[in-house]
Amino acid sequence: YRQYVSSQCQKYWLRKSPAFKQLGIGLGMAATVRTARQFGDKFAKRLVKDGMSQEDADAWTAECRALFTAGKDALVALGEAEREALAQACLRLHGQGRKAMEEVQDGKKTVAVRPLVEHLKKSPLNDEKASGLDAAVFGRMATAEHVVTVRSAMHVAPAIATRAYLPIDDFFSATVDEPREGQGRGAGHIGDRELAPPSLFLRQAIIDVDQLAHNLGFNDDAEALAKAIAGLTDAFLRSFTNSGVTSTGAYARTVEALVEVTDRQPTTSVEAIRESSDDAAAIWQRILADRAVDHADYGAPLASIALAECRNNDGPAFDTLRERVHAALRP
Repeated sequence: YRQYVSSQCQKYWLRKSPAFKQLGIGLGMAATVRTARQFGDKFAKRLVKDGMSQEDADAWTAECRALFTAGKDALVALGEAEREALAQACLRLHGQGRKAMEEVQDGKKTVAVRPLVEHLKKSPLNDEKASGLDAAVFGRMATAEHVVTVRSAMHVAPAIATRAYLPIDDFFSATVDEPREGQGRGAGHIGDRELAPPSLFLRQAIIDVDQLAHNLGFNDDAEALAKAIAGLTDAFLRSFTNSGVTSTGAYARTVEALVEVTDRQPTTSVEAIRESSDDAAAIWQRILADRAVDHADYGAPLASIALAECRNNDGPAFDTLRERVHAALRP
């Protein structure tokens, strides 16, 4: 058995990393907020701020909540610009005398039509390219048929430890320094937790270039797309951090990095995972040998960038790798 770090955990690290936020700033994209409370008191206060009554603000807030979650308590990823655009849409429709729900005649059948839905169908907001950076990279699921679903452009695999999983039981106590009279000194609390042994981890991610270009609106701007992918690669490599619970000190860094640009189905170096070792150099050589075999069997990639000197989050090394990826993707 080997320890895993889930893809969701790694995505969270990436979204919260300074490098990812800096990429968003460079692309001119506001941060994405991922929460089930997108449309609550804060959204209603935004509407009240621009003159809407509390009763109407609550109704339009409920309208947005129903539209994006279909009545479910679901996580919704919205960029700051998207959320503001929704608020402006509600205010505009309210100013026209529209209510949150209206009944209209459609031939012989009476149907309920949400004015907000009709507005969004013609709005740039109902466009994948209007999403924030988070949604553009990792996608956004929508549970309502009227709201655009953004397909994910990046797949992150679980990180897999190279060393066999041998858990360490850590028994701990919280000592009482100032005990009650007559009770003496002792532990105010005792407990235990299971720690994983220090190990190296193999991390893998795949970026769908065409989907990312579509989500970012870079279909006709290859230079901007190349810059975005290079920045995303850089952010992914820098974002592996300590969890604060497991004994991650030995592997919370990028040791070596390999980036391949290919127009075919990518392959992975599964044999390298079976190296029950923390010899980074040996594992790295095994990965390169695996890649050479795959290239012989399936054809070489369009570009292969290997950097073995990425150690301890060394800034210049990461910068060099980002520049090489950018150069490989540049038209």
